[in-house]
Amino acid sequence: MPSPRFEAGDMKKLLTLLLFVSLLCPALAKDTVIPAIPESAEQFVEMRNQLATTPEGGAACFVASLLAFSKSKEVGMQCFTIAIDQRNLIQGNVYKGYAPGGSVMYHINRISGYNLWPYLGYAYIKGAKASENYAVSGPLAIETYRQKNSGSDSSGRVKVFVNTDGFRARPITLQRNDKGLWKAYEFSSLMLNVNPPASTRKTDDL
Repeated sequence: MPSPRFEAGDMKKLLTLLLFVSLLCPALAKDTVIPAIPESAEQFVEMRNQLATTPEGGAACFVASLLAFSKSKEVGMQCFTIAIDQRNLIQGNVYKGYAPGGSVMYHINRISGYNLWPYLGYAYIKGAKASENYAVSGPLAIETYRQKNSGSDSSGRVKVFVNTDGFRARPITLQRNDKGLWKAYEFSSLMLNVNPPASTRKTDDL
């Protein structure tokens, strides 16, 4: 049986299709495990120094700061201040003379007003689902991936996408500081609402 022949036009179409798919499909997902929800700024810094040596690790640290809010708003604010790039900070008394700036506080106050802190961070944990009240039986893993326009580590600024329950993956841009640690530079998408736990949803009994 003769082998099928590819005409020049067919090969061009195939190459175009492969290029199109490569642009649309993300790279392989990567998991970064948070060892524990930080209970103090010192514990967070220790974890940050271990994880935030990569953009994905910096994104995981940002999520860890959201998880800290679920235990203590004071500790959460401290962790959050440590996790974000210095360009987003102003002088204040949250942590070592710094505090989140006004545009960041807008998101924090909105989340507080809607009382999302008990579960916001959990929405970014791999396997946690709103339908199951964001229960986590395994490790606190953050699943991220990069796209073609994510940038390179050598540039010092990289965008990664964090998978979340019930929504498309959300972007966060990380900036490398002078100590080689990656901090959250643009993260507004991760401060958006997420699905509430099933146990908190109102039902219509009529």
